[in-house]
Amino acid sequence: MLDKELTDQWMEEQLDKIPSKLSFRIGEVAKILSIKPYILRYWESEFDQLRPGKMDNKQRLYFHKDIETLLLIKKLLYKDGYSIRGAKQALKSLSKEFKTVKKEHYSKDRVYREISGLLDQVSKFKTIVKNAK
Repeated sequence: MLDKELTDQWMEEQLDKIPSKLSFRIGEVAKILSIKPYILRYWESEFDQLRPGKMDNKQRLYFHKDIETLLLIKKLLYKDGYSIRGAKQALKSLSKEFKTVKKEHYSKDRVYREISGLLDQVSKFKTIVKNAK
């Protein structure tokens, strides 16, 4: 049970490392994941879930969902010790768990934004009350 909790925390930390950009080139993705570009190309040939877009010049174009899938594959292979074959099988069953972690991650961001908005409103209210005296 503890291992699952650490894995969830690891995934959340990895999700936080993804910059807020619309798309990424292979070198950027490799840097985010701390792996070599040739590993990304190999994973594309092995995992059907990986289908990055391609620009006119044939350069790969990755989106957030691609990076999230790559993070899950990295977790399965490097952290959980699966073989490629085992990771392919586990990817299907773990995708639900991953979606839950991702949803919680985005839910936390939303809550922080809402709290920040409420604090701004309280500050404005204090200013109004102070000026009314």
